[in-house]
Amino acid sequence: MRLEGENMRNLVSTRNPGGIEEVSAIAEHRRLENPSSGESYRFLQTGRETNGELLQVEWTVQPGGTAPEHVHPKQEETFRIEEGEIHFLVEGTDQIVRAGETVVVPPGTPHMYRNESDAEVRGVFELRPALEMDRFFETISGLSRDGKTTRSGAPKNPLQLAVFMREFRDGVVVTKPPTAVQGVLFTPLAVLGRALGYRASYAGYRSEISDDSRDV
Repeated sequence: MRLEGENMRNLVSTRNPGGIEEVSAIAEHRRLENPSSGESYRFLQTGRETNGELLQVEWTVQPGGTAPEHVHPKQEETFRIEEGEIHFLVEGTDQIVRAGETVVVPPGTPHMYRNESDAEVRGVFELRPALEMDRFFETISGLSRDGKTTRSGAPKNPLQLAVFMREFRDGVVVTKPPTAVQGVLFTPLAVLGRALGYRASYAGYRSEISDDSRDV
């Protein structure tokens, strides 16, 4: 983990120097809510707009909001906290990250976070390269809004879970159960799930942020 005080790389900044209040009108219409995890996302730059180089998201975490431990096998993830403080666990190391601080998580590094304070946390995260993570956030947020995810944010239906995790395994893998076990479980379940009509993304959850040429 690399913790920095001031600098985070941006291809294009849509924020003013003092914070993240001034965003483009386009970004205002690219917001997703994930009630299960207590997070909201406003997409500042997408993979489609950066030739796949970057996904940049304004990010809000409500008190108690969390993401389970996971890895991004092929992506570096950078978090900059703008308001509040949030607890990170990166490769077994605890860290309270406060406003003005940055956490850089290398590819393949287990990490999680939780807002243990009584105040909202606001910041920006980046994923490099973008891969298909815009579709990931669209689908998981849509399932959450429809009440189809657990409190930890995973799809409740095991067939939906298997299809979803197999589709996005290059972008994100949870650490529990172990990866080898996930492969044994999810591969046949994903085949069955697809045969029964489950998909990794759905037209009803689509927004302008992802590549709408992909089959649902």
